Amino acid sequence: MNIGCTVITSVLLVTTIIGAVRPRTVMVHLDTSIGDVSAKFYDIENSFDATKLASIKGTLIDLQIRGLELQESTLRTSGSPLKELCAFFRGHSLSIIKCIQGVYVLDAEIEILKAQEDRRRVKAGERLERRIMRRVDEAE
Repeated sequence: MNIGCTVITSVLLVTTIIGAVRPRTVMVHLDTSIGDVSAKFYDIENSFDATKLASIKGTLIDLQIRGLELQESTLRTSGSPLKELCAFFRGHSLSIIKCIQGVYVLDAEIEILKAQEDRRRVKAGERLERRIMRRVDEAE
């Protein structure tokens, strides 16, 4: 009886893990992540120098292309549970997760760029404020 419970628990655990990282499930997360980062990039695109954005844009395009390739192969394997299981064991879900990690890295690069620009603007504002204060002091 104890062995039967262990086997059933193990099967349920493996089924849950595979269900959580099956290619179609993980692909939805990749699509959402790429969409969010694309929107964030296009929000800042006109605010920064083109040379700073060139590498980010190139990486974004590469990730979008890779995401579309993964989506195509996911759709090809989503016809039956057996195909999905085979794709899972061939590492398809891992490829999607690696792409998601690349999206997270790109998102961090965009946030760093925004933070650097904000810091530069604050410093420029402080310098301007000091100049104005000096002129006011000199005028008095």
